[in-house]
Amino acid sequence: MPKLIKSRETDAADVRTVGIPRGLLYYRYHTLWRTFFERLGRTVIVDQPSTRATFAAGDAVSVDECCLASKLYMGHVLALLDGRGLDPAGNPRPVDALFIPSTANFGQLKHFCTKFQALPDLVANSLHERHPRILSFAVDELEAHISLREGLMELGARLGERPRDVKATIHAALHEQQRAEEMLARAQRDLLDSIERLPRAGRPLTILVAAHPYVAHDPFVGGAVEDALRAAGAEVIYADEYDRERAYKKSFEFSATLPWIVNRELVGAILALHDRVDGIVIMSAFPCGPDSMTDDAVQRCVHGKPILALTVDAQSGTAGVETRIESFVAVPYTHLDVHKRQEHTRRGSARKSVEPGMSVHLGGGRILNHHNQRHSTRIRSYPPTLLRFLGYDVCSVFEYGAVSYTHLDVYKGQASTTSTPRRCPPTRSAPPARRSRAMSPPPSRRASISTRARI
Repeated sequence: MPKLIKSRETDAADVRTVGIPRGLLYYRYHTLWRTFFERLGRTVIVDQPSTRATFAAGDAVSVDECCLASKLYMGHVLALLDGRGLDPAGNPRPVDALFIPSTANFGQLKHFCTKFQALPDLVANSLHERHPRILSFAVDELEAHISLREGLMELGARLGERPRDVKATIHAALHEQQRAEEMLARAQRDLLDSIERLPRAGRPLTILVAAHPYVAHDPFVGGAVEDALRAAGAEVIYADEYDRERAYKKSFEFSATLPWIVNRELVGAILALHDRVDGIVIMSAFPCGPDSMTDDAVQRCVHGKPILALTVDAQSGTAGVETRIESFVAVPYTHLDVHKRQEHTRRGSARKSVEPGMSVHLGGGRILNHHNQRHSTRIRSYPPTLLRFLGYDVCSVFEYGAVSYTHLDVYKGQASTTSTPRRCPPTRSAPPARRSRAMSPPPSRRASISTRARI
Protein backbone atom coordinates (compact mmCIF):
# COMPACT_ATOMS: atom_id res chain seq x y z
CA MET A 1 0.00 0.00 0.00
CA PRO A 2 1.17 3.59 -0.61
CA LYS A 3 2.67 5.44 2.31
CA LEU A 4 0.56 8.42 3.43
CA ILE A 5 2.33 10.74 5.85
CA LYS A 6 -0.60 11.99 7.91
CA SER A 7 -0.12 10.84 11.50
CA ARG A 8 1.76 12.74 14.19
CA GLU A 9 3.98 9.70 14.83
CA THR A 10 5.28 9.62 11.25
CA ASP A 11 8.66 11.27 10.86
CA ALA A 12 8.90 13.28 7.63
CA ALA A 13 12.01 15.21 8.58
CA ASP A 14 13.92 13.49 5.77
CA VAL A 15 11.72 15.12 3.12
CA ARG A 16 13.80 17.84 1.49
CA THR A 17 12.10 18.22 -1.91
CA VAL A 18 8.31 18.55 -2.03
CA GLY A 19 6.42 18.08 -5.30
CA ILE A 20 3.22 20.10 -5.83
CA PRO A 21 1.12 18.99 -8.83
CA ARG A 22 0.19 21.91 -11.07
CA GLY A 23 -3.56 21.44 -10.94
CA LEU A 24 -6.79 22.03 -9.00
CA LEU A 25 -6.14 24.13 -5.87
CA TYR A 26 -2.58 24.89 -6.95
CA TYR A 27 -3.99 27.78 -9.00
CA ARG A 28 -5.64 29.18 -5.85
CA TYR A 29 -3.11 28.56 -3.07
CA HIS A 30 0.27 28.09 -4.75
CA THR A 31 1.67 31.23 -3.08
CA LEU A 32 0.65 29.97 0.36
CA TRP A 33 2.06 26.48 -0.17
CA ARG A 34 5.33 27.57 -1.76
CA THR A 35 6.03 30.15 0.95
CA PHE A 36 5.27 27.63 3.71
CA PHE A 37 7.67 24.96 2.44
CA GLU A 38 10.44 27.31 1.34
CA ARG A 39 10.53 29.11 4.69
CA LEU A 40 10.91 25.71 6.35
CA GLY A 41 13.95 25.01 4.19
CA ARG A 42 12.32 22.67 1.66
CA THR A 43 12.67 22.89 -2.11
CA VAL A 44 9.38 23.08 -4.00
CA ILE A 45 9.21 21.14 -7.25
CA VAL A 46 6.44 21.92 -9.78
CA ASP A 47 5.95 20.22 -13.13
CA GLN A 48 5.33 21.87 -16.51
CA PRO A 49 1.97 23.45 -17.47
CA SER A 50 -0.75 21.14 -18.78
CA THR A 51 -0.61 19.70 -22.27
CA ARG A 52 -2.57 17.04 -24.11
CA ALA A 53 0.10 14.52 -23.09
CA THR A 54 -0.53 15.44 -19.44
CA PHE A 55 -4.21 14.75 -19.85
CA ALA A 56 -3.64 11.48 -21.72
CA ALA A 57 -1.37 10.20 -18.95
CA GLY A 58 -3.85 11.13 -16.23
CA ASP A 59 -6.82 9.77 -18.13
CA ALA A 60 -5.13 6.37 -18.39
CA VAL A 61 -5.03 5.95 -14.60
CA SER A 62 -8.37 7.62 -13.75
CA VAL A 63 -11.88 6.24 -13.61
CA ASP A 64 -14.31 7.48 -16.24
CA GLU A 65 -16.43 9.40 -13.70
CA CYS A 66 -13.59 11.79 -12.81
CA CYS A 67 -13.88 15.30 -14.18
CA LEU A 68 -11.46 16.74 -16.72
CA ALA A 69 -9.61 18.74 -14.06
CA SER A 70 -9.10 15.64 -11.87
CA LYS A 71 -7.65 13.68 -14.78
CA LEU A 72 -5.27 16.53 -15.52
CA TYR A 73 -4.22 16.52 -11.87
CA MET A 74 -3.35 12.82 -12.07
CA GLY A 75 -1.22 13.59 -15.11
CA HIS A 76 0.72 16.19 -13.14
CA VAL A 77 1.22 13.70 -10.30
CA LEU A 78 2.71 11.20 -12.75
CA ALA A 79 5.04 13.86 -14.16
CA LEU A 80 6.43 14.52 -10.67
CA LEU A 81 6.81 10.80 -9.93
CA ASP A 82 8.70 10.38 -13.21
CA GLY A 83 11.20 13.06 -12.22
CA ARG A 84 9.95 15.65 -14.71
CA GLY A 85 9.35 18.35 -12.10
CA LEU A 86 11.39 21.56 -12.11
CA ASP A 87 13.03 23.32 -9.18
CA PRO A 88 12.96 27.16 -8.87
CA ALA A 89 16.05 27.35 -11.10
CA GLY A 90 14.30 25.38 -13.86
CA ASN A 91 16.31 22.18 -13.42
CA PRO A 92 14.62 18.74 -13.43
CA ARG A 93 14.70 17.13 -9.99
CA PRO A 94 13.05 14.11 -8.36
CA VAL A 95 10.80 14.60 -5.37
CA ASP A 96 10.95 13.04 -1.92
CA ALA A 97 7.20 13.35 -1.37
CA LEU A 98 4.08 14.77 -2.97
CA PHE A 99 2.06 17.46 -1.19
CA ILE A 100 -1.65 16.69 -1.59
CA PRO A 101 -3.87 18.24 1.11
CA SER A 102 -7.41 17.11 1.94
CA THR A 103 -9.63 20.20 1.86
CA ALA A 104 -13.29 19.76 2.83
CA ASN A 105 -14.52 23.17 3.98
CA PHE A 106 -13.66 26.41 5.75
CA GLY A 107 -16.97 26.50 7.63
CA GLN A 108 -20.67 26.80 6.90
CA LEU A 109 -21.45 27.55 3.24
CA LYS A 110 -17.72 27.41 2.49
CA HIS A 111 -17.47 23.89 1.12
CA PHE A 112 -15.19 22.60 -1.58
CA CYS A 113 -16.04 19.88 -4.07
CA THR A 114 -15.74 16.42 -2.51
CA LYS A 115 -12.87 15.55 -4.84
CA PHE A 116 -10.63 17.93 -2.89
CA GLN A 117 -11.37 16.09 0.33
CA ALA A 118 -10.70 12.67 -1.22
CA LEU A 119 -7.70 13.71 -3.30
CA PRO A 120 -4.93 12.08 -1.17
CA ASP A 121 -6.76 8.74 -1.13
CA LEU A 122 -7.62 9.03 -4.81
CA VAL A 123 -3.97 9.47 -5.77
CA ALA A 124 -2.74 6.81 -3.35
CA ASN A 125 -5.15 4.14 -4.55
CA SER A 126 -5.03 4.98 -8.25
CA LEU A 127 -1.21 4.78 -8.24
CA HIS A 128 -0.71 2.10 -5.60
CA GLU A 129 1.76 0.25 -7.84
CA ARG A 130 4.02 3.32 -7.83
CA HIS A 131 4.01 3.54 -4.00
CA PRO A 132 3.84 7.37 -3.88
CA ARG A 133 4.87 9.09 -0.67
CA ILE A 134 2.25 11.69 0.15
CA LEU A 135 2.36 14.59 2.59
CA SER A 136 -1.17 15.48 3.57
CA PHE A 137 -3.25 17.27 6.18
CA ALA A 138 -6.99 17.80 6.53
CA VAL A 139 -8.97 21.04 6.61
CA ASP A 140 -12.50 20.43 7.91
CA GLU A 141 -13.89 23.10 10.22
CA LEU A 142 -17.45 21.75 10.36
CA GLU A 143 -17.04 18.09 11.34
CA ALA A 144 -13.41 17.54 12.37
CA HIS A 145 -12.96 21.14 13.63
CA ILE A 146 -9.57 21.43 11.92
CA SER A 147 -8.75 24.87 10.54
CA LEU A 148 -6.15 25.70 7.93
CA ARG A 149 -3.74 26.99 10.57
CA GLU A 150 -4.12 23.83 12.63
CA GLY A 151 -3.53 21.66 9.58
CA LEU A 152 -0.36 23.55 8.70
CA MET A 153 0.83 23.32 12.31
CA GLU A 154 0.42 19.55 12.18
CA LEU A 155 2.24 19.36 8.87
CA GLY A 156 5.14 21.41 10.28
CA ALA A 157 5.39 19.02 13.22
CA ARG A 158 5.59 16.05 10.86
CA LEU A 159 8.45 17.77 9.08
CA GLY A 160 10.33 17.92 12.38
CA GLU A 161 10.15 21.71 12.83
CA ARG A 162 9.75 23.56 16.13
CA PRO A 163 6.24 24.91 16.86
CA ARG A 164 7.54 28.47 17.21
CA ASP A 165 9.16 28.34 13.78
CA VAL A 166 6.06 26.77 12.25
CA LYS A 167 3.80 29.50 13.66
CA ALA A 168 6.03 32.22 12.22
CA THR A 169 6.09 30.41 8.88
CA ILE A 170 2.31 30.09 8.77
CA HIS A 171 1.91 33.80 9.53
CA ALA A 172 4.31 34.72 6.75
CA ALA A 173 2.69 32.31 4.27
CA LEU A 174 -0.83 33.61 4.94
CA HIS A 175 0.43 37.18 4.61
CA GLU A 176 2.01 36.42 1.23
CA GLN A 177 -1.18 34.71 0.05
CA GLN A 178 -3.29 37.71 1.04
CA ARG A 179 -0.81 40.07 -0.58
CA ALA A 180 -0.92 38.09 -3.85
CA GLU A 181 -4.74 38.15 -3.87
CA GLU A 182 -4.80 41.90 -3.20
CA MET A 183 -2.35 42.52 -6.03
CA LEU A 184 -4.57 40.63 -8.48
CA ALA A 185 -7.68 42.48 -7.34
CA ARG A 186 -5.89 45.84 -7.55
CA ALA A 187 -4.56 45.13 -11.03
CA GLN A 188 -8.04 44.17 -12.19
CA ARG A 189 -9.55 47.30 -10.68
CA ASP A 190 -6.91 49.52 -12.29
CA LEU A 191 -7.51 47.87 -15.67
CA LEU A 192 -11.26 48.49 -15.49
CA ASP A 193 -10.71 52.09 -14.39
CA SER A 194 -8.34 52.70 -17.29
CA ILE A 195 -10.87 51.26 -19.76
CA GLU A 196 -13.68 53.42 -18.39
CA ARG A 197 -11.55 56.56 -18.71
CA LEU A 198 -11.33 56.03 -22.47
CA PRO A 199 -13.91 57.62 -24.79
CA ARG A 200 -16.88 55.30 -25.14
CA ALA A 201 -16.32 54.89 -28.87
CA GLY A 202 -12.71 53.86 -28.32
CA ARG A 203 -13.18 51.37 -25.49
CA PRO A 204 -12.33 47.72 -26.14
CA LEU A 205 -14.94 45.07 -25.57
CA THR A 206 -14.63 43.90 -21.95
CA ILE A 207 -15.53 40.26 -21.28
CA LEU A 208 -15.75 38.71 -17.81
CA VAL A 209 -14.58 35.07 -17.68
CA ALA A 210 -16.13 33.22 -14.73
CA ALA A 211 -14.59 29.83 -14.02
CA HIS A 212 -12.66 27.95 -11.38
CA PRO A 213 -9.00 29.07 -11.38
CA TYR A 214 -7.84 25.63 -12.51
CA VAL A 215 -10.13 25.98 -15.53
CA ALA A 216 -9.64 29.65 -16.40
CA HIS A 217 -5.84 29.74 -16.02
CA ASP A 218 -4.84 26.27 -17.16
CA PRO A 219 -3.47 26.61 -20.71
CA PHE A 220 -4.89 23.25 -21.80
CA VAL A 221 -8.41 23.89 -20.44
CA GLY A 222 -9.05 27.63 -20.69
CA GLY A 223 -6.22 28.77 -22.93
CA ALA A 224 -8.19 28.40 -26.16
CA VAL A 225 -11.02 30.56 -24.81
CA GLU A 226 -8.73 33.36 -23.69
CA ASP A 227 -6.82 33.28 -26.98
CA ALA A 228 -10.05 33.45 -28.99
CA LEU A 229 -11.37 36.39 -26.95
CA ARG A 230 -8.15 38.36 -27.28
CA ALA A 231 -7.96 37.56 -31.01
CA ALA A 232 -11.43 39.09 -31.34
CA GLY A 233 -10.15 42.30 -29.77
CA ALA A 234 -11.71 41.81 -26.32
CA GLU A 235 -10.15 42.66 -22.97
CA VAL A 236 -10.44 39.66 -20.63
CA ILE A 237 -11.34 40.10 -16.96
CA TYR A 238 -11.34 37.08 -14.61
CA ALA A 239 -14.00 36.65 -11.92
CA ASP A 240 -11.64 34.70 -9.62
CA GLU A 241 -9.30 37.71 -9.43
CA TYR A 242 -11.97 39.94 -7.90
CA ASP A 243 -11.78 40.60 -4.13
CA ARG A 244 -12.82 37.24 -2.65
CA GLU A 245 -14.28 38.51 0.60
CA ARG A 246 -16.45 41.11 -1.13
CA ALA A 247 -17.52 38.59 -3.76
CA TYR A 248 -18.51 36.05 -1.09
CA LYS A 249 -20.70 38.61 0.69
CA LYS A 250 -22.22 39.77 -2.59
CA SER A 251 -23.22 36.20 -3.48
CA PHE A 252 -25.95 36.17 -0.80
CA GLU A 253 -27.96 38.52 -3.00
CA PHE A 254 -28.13 35.60 -5.42
CA SER A 255 -28.63 32.61 -3.11
CA ALA A 256 -28.81 32.04 0.63
CA THR A 257 -28.00 28.32 0.45
CA LEU A 258 -25.31 27.86 -2.22
CA PRO A 259 -22.78 25.64 -0.37
CA TRP A 260 -19.58 25.91 -2.45
CA ILE A 261 -17.21 28.74 -1.58
CA VAL A 262 -15.53 29.06 -4.99
CA ASN A 263 -18.87 29.12 -6.82
CA ARG A 264 -20.09 31.74 -4.36
CA GLU A 265 -17.08 33.92 -5.09
CA LEU A 266 -17.60 33.59 -8.83
CA VAL A 267 -21.29 34.48 -8.59
CA GLY A 268 -20.53 37.43 -6.33
CA ALA A 269 -17.91 38.69 -8.77
CA ILE A 270 -20.41 38.42 -11.64
CA LEU A 271 -22.92 40.56 -9.73
CA ALA A 272 -20.30 43.09 -8.63
CA LEU A 273 -18.74 43.50 -12.10
CA HIS A 274 -21.96 43.20 -14.09
CA ASP A 275 -22.25 46.89 -14.93
CA ARG A 276 -18.56 47.22 -15.84
CA VAL A 277 -18.33 44.53 -18.52
CA ASP A 278 -19.96 44.00 -21.90
CA GLY A 279 -20.45 40.23 -21.72
CA ILE A 280 -19.90 37.18 -19.52
CA VAL A 281 -18.33 33.83 -20.44
CA ILE A 282 -18.95 30.97 -17.99
CA MET A 283 -16.58 28.03 -18.34
CA SER A 284 -16.84 24.61 -16.73
CA ALA A 285 -14.80 21.41 -16.98
CA PHE A 286 -16.92 18.40 -17.89
CA PRO A 287 -18.60 16.96 -15.82
CA CYS A 288 -18.32 19.34 -12.84
CA GLY A 289 -21.19 18.84 -10.38
CA PRO A 290 -21.21 22.23 -8.59
CA ASP A 291 -20.87 24.11 -11.87
CA SER A 292 -23.73 22.21 -13.49
CA MET A 293 -26.11 23.66 -10.90
CA THR A 294 -24.59 27.10 -10.40
CA ASP A 295 -24.00 27.94 -14.07
CA ASP A 296 -27.58 27.12 -15.00
CA ALA A 297 -28.92 29.33 -12.20
CA VAL A 298 -26.70 32.22 -13.33
CA GLN A 299 -27.93 31.93 -16.91
CA ARG A 300 -31.55 31.93 -15.75
CA CYS A 301 -31.41 34.72 -13.19
CA VAL A 302 -28.68 37.18 -14.21
CA HIS A 303 -29.93 39.47 -16.98
CA GLY A 304 -28.84 42.57 -18.82
CA LYS A 305 -25.66 41.16 -20.37
CA PRO A 306 -25.12 38.41 -22.96
CA ILE A 307 -23.86 35.22 -21.33
CA LEU A 308 -22.02 32.41 -23.09
CA ALA A 309 -21.79 29.08 -21.24
CA LEU A 310 -18.96 26.77 -22.33
CA THR A 311 -18.33 23.24 -21.09
CA VAL A 312 -14.76 22.20 -21.83
CA ASP A 313 -14.06 18.52 -22.49
CA ALA A 314 -11.14 16.51 -23.83
CA GLN A 315 -11.81 17.02 -27.52
CA SER A 316 -8.70 17.98 -29.44
CA GLY A 317 -10.25 20.53 -31.80
CA THR A 318 -10.74 24.19 -30.84
CA ALA A 319 -12.63 25.28 -33.95
CA GLY A 320 -15.99 24.95 -32.19
CA VAL A 321 -14.88 27.14 -29.30
CA GLU A 322 -13.43 29.74 -31.63
CA THR A 323 -16.62 29.86 -33.71
CA ARG A 324 -18.82 30.33 -30.64
CA ILE A 325 -16.53 33.04 -29.29
CA GLU A 326 -16.57 34.90 -32.61
CA SER A 327 -20.37 34.76 -32.69
CA PHE A 328 -20.64 35.75 -29.04
CA VAL A 329 -18.46 38.86 -29.19
CA ALA A 330 -20.70 40.25 -31.93
CA VAL A 331 -23.62 40.41 -29.48
CA PRO A 332 -22.27 43.12 -27.13
CA TYR A 333 -21.35 45.28 -30.12
CA THR A 334 -24.91 44.97 -31.40
CA HIS A 335 -26.21 45.73 -27.93
CA LEU A 336 -24.08 48.88 -27.66
CA ASP A 337 -25.26 50.08 -31.09
CA VAL A 338 -28.91 49.58 -30.08
CA HIS A 339 -28.34 51.39 -26.82
CA LYS A 340 -26.73 54.35 -28.59
CA ARG A 341 -29.66 54.60 -31.03
CA GLN A 342 -32.15 54.51 -28.14
CA GLU A 343 -30.28 57.26 -26.26
CA HIS A 344 -30.15 59.41 -29.40
CA THR A 345 -33.87 58.92 -30.04
CA ARG A 346 -34.89 59.81 -26.47
CA ARG A 347 -32.86 63.00 -26.56
CA GLY A 348 -34.69 64.02 -29.73
CA SER A 349 -38.09 63.53 -28.05
CA ALA A 350 -39.02 60.92 -30.61
CA ARG A 351 -40.45 57.47 -29.97
CA LYS A 352 -38.36 54.39 -30.64
CA SER A 353 -40.09 51.10 -31.34
CA VAL A 354 -38.64 48.07 -29.54
CA GLU A 355 -38.62 45.21 -31.97
CA PRO A 356 -39.66 41.71 -30.86
CA GLY A 357 -36.78 39.94 -29.21
CA MET A 358 -34.75 43.13 -28.53
CA SER A 359 -33.45 43.68 -25.00
CA VAL A 360 -33.93 47.08 -23.41
CA HIS A 361 -30.89 48.16 -21.38
CA LEU A 362 -31.70 50.90 -18.86
CA GLY A 363 -29.22 50.20 -16.04
CA GLY A 364 -30.17 49.53 -12.44
CA GLY A 365 -30.76 46.12 -10.90
CA ARG A 366 -29.61 43.16 -12.97
CA ILE A 367 -31.35 40.37 -11.12
CA LEU A 368 -34.91 41.43 -11.80
CA ASN A 369 -36.75 40.41 -8.63
CA HIS A 370 -39.92 41.70 -7.06
CA HIS A 371 -38.37 41.23 -3.63
CA ASN A 372 -35.05 40.09 -2.25
CA GLN A 373 -36.43 37.98 0.57
CA ARG A 374 -33.21 37.67 2.55
CA HIS A 375 -32.53 41.40 2.88
CA SER A 376 -36.09 42.70 2.24
CA THR A 377 -34.77 45.09 -0.38
CA ARG A 378 -36.84 46.31 -3.28
CA ILE A 379 -35.05 45.64 -6.60
CA ARG A 380 -36.23 47.57 -9.63
CA SER A 381 -37.75 46.01 -12.70
CA TYR A 382 -38.95 47.80 -15.81
CA PRO A 383 -42.63 47.28 -16.67
CA PRO A 384 -44.01 48.20 -20.07
CA THR A 385 -45.76 51.30 -18.68
CA LEU A 386 -42.40 52.71 -17.58
CA LEU A 387 -40.89 51.99 -20.96
CA ARG A 388 -43.76 53.84 -22.64
CA PHE A 389 -43.22 56.78 -20.28
CA LEU A 390 -39.56 56.88 -21.32
CA GLY A 391 -40.56 57.12 -24.97
CA TYR A 392 -40.76 53.54 -26.26
CA ASP A 393 -43.46 51.82 -28.27
CA VAL A 394 -43.35 48.42 -26.61
CA CYS A 395 -44.11 45.57 -28.97
CA SER A 396 -42.42 42.87 -26.93
CA VAL A 397 -39.56 42.95 -24.46
CA PHE A 398 -37.45 39.87 -23.85
CA GLU A 399 -34.64 39.38 -21.38
CA TYR A 400 -31.85 37.19 -22.67
CA GLY A 401 -29.66 34.75 -20.79
CA ALA A 402 -27.15 32.27 -22.24
CA VAL A 403 -26.02 33.12 -25.73
CA SER A 404 -25.57 30.35 -28.26
CA TYR A 405 -26.40 29.85 -31.91
CA THR A 406 -30.12 29.60 -31.05
CA HIS A 407 -30.08 32.81 -29.00
CA LEU A 408 -28.12 35.16 -31.25
CA ASP A 409 -30.88 35.66 -33.78
CA VAL A 410 -33.39 36.39 -31.01
CA TYR A 411 -31.25 39.12 -29.53
CA LYS A 412 -30.72 40.77 -32.90
CA GLY A 413 -34.44 41.20 -33.29
CA GLN A 414 -35.07 38.43 -35.79
CA ALA A 415 -37.98 36.07 -35.44
CA SER A 416 -37.06 32.78 -33.81
CA THR A 417 -39.03 29.76 -32.68
CA THR A 418 -36.12 27.93 -31.05
CA SER A 419 -35.47 30.28 -28.14
CA THR A 420 -37.72 31.68 -25.45
CA PRO A 421 -37.02 33.98 -22.53
CA ARG A 422 -35.57 32.14 -19.56
CA ARG A 423 -37.37 32.26 -16.23
CA CYS A 424 -36.37 31.30 -12.70
CA PRO A 425 -38.80 29.30 -10.54
CA PRO A 426 -40.48 31.70 -8.10
CA THR A 427 -39.42 31.51 -4.47
CA ARG A 428 -42.94 32.39 -3.29
CA SER A 429 -46.23 33.28 -4.84
CA ALA A 430 -46.78 37.01 -5.09
CA PRO A 431 -50.21 38.68 -5.25
CA PRO A 432 -51.14 39.81 -8.74
CA ALA A 433 -50.29 43.43 -9.41
CA ARG A 434 -53.04 45.82 -10.36
CA ARG A 435 -52.82 46.95 -13.93
CA SER A 436 -54.84 48.86 -16.44
CA ARG A 437 -56.00 47.03 -19.52
CA ALA A 438 -55.37 50.16 -21.57
CA MET A 439 -51.81 50.61 -20.37
CA SER A 440 -50.48 47.00 -20.15
CA PRO A 441 -49.79 44.67 -23.06
CA PRO A 442 -51.45 41.27 -23.26
CA PRO A 443 -49.95 38.57 -20.97
CA SER A 444 -48.02 36.93 -23.81
CA ARG A 445 -46.03 40.11 -24.34
CA ARG A 446 -45.06 41.02 -20.80
CA ALA A 447 -41.43 41.58 -19.92
CA SER A 448 -39.96 38.51 -18.25
CA ILE A 449 -39.18 38.86 -14.55
CA SER A 450 -36.76 36.53 -12.75
CA THR A 451 -36.77 35.70 -9.08
CA ARG A 452 -33.88 35.06 -6.73
CA ALA A 453 -32.13 31.77 -7.30
CA ARG A 454 -33.06 28.98 -4.93
CA ILE A 455 -30.11 26.56 -4.75
